[in-house]
Amino acid sequence: MNIWKIKRDNSYYRYGSTSILIDDQFHINENNKQTVNSIKKYSINNLKGLIDGVQEFNSFSHPEYLPENIVFLDQFVLCWSAWRDKYGSKEYYSEIDVQLINENKKIFISAVQYADIEITEKQFKIIELVPLGYDENYNLYPLQETSINFQENGTYTIAKQIIFEPPSFDKNEIEELYMRTKSLTKKFKQGIFPKQENNFQEGIAQYYLICYLNGIKESRKDLIESREYLDGSAAEWQIECLRILNKHEETIANNEYKT
Repeated sequence: MNIWKIKRDNSYYRYGSTSILIDDQFHINENNKQTVNSIKKYSINNLKGLIDGVQEFNSFSHPEYLPENIVFLDQFVLCWSAWRDKYGSKEYYSEIDVQLINENKKIFISAVQYADIEITEKQFKIIELVPLGYDENYNLYPLQETSINFQENGTYTIAKQIIFEPPSFDKNEIEELYMRTKSLTKKFKQGIFPKQENNFQEGIAQYYLICYLNGIKESRKDLIESREYLDGSAAEWQIECLRILNKHEETIANNEYKT
């Protein structure tokens, strides 16, 4: 059919690959006009809400925390900020704040000391790391990962997984560390803690944890009892060590249940 052969005011409908003339007068149905206008209005308002949400997040975040925003799958707007710090030569994050703007909801906020962040087109992953060791044998060890996974159908899921693998040290060094920690703990309780060992106090709970993770089972009790006499930052470390211990034992229990 050539366009110049079509008479004015004629109406056609498609049947397969053929256009067929409608004999009766065709009327445009505008029953859904209100619905269409409502959807358009909602889209405009929703877009405005997203922009306002991003601006609000940026305004409430300290500039030093370098707030960023990411769009996933052209559907989800995620804002995040964190303090940047270095451990060795690598940069890590702390005091992480993550907000899903679409729902105006904070989905992650943590004051962890060290974390790594991995971003793909469908995922935002936070890997928490903990510093463990003694003397010169310190390193960062992955503890737990939190993954925000976005789907094409407009949904998302949040998954958490413990990924901690205890550090392994020389058996003789661990036994020596345990005896030294026990000796200094006794002096600390008696109020005769040597000044040159002040830094050692900060690590008492951590040393008991390391000893337990390396086969000295009685150090678990020592770790729990250390809450009775540690204070200040040493007490904060004790709480952190108990958290690591709980997550480690939770993993062991889950693995035993699966087998």
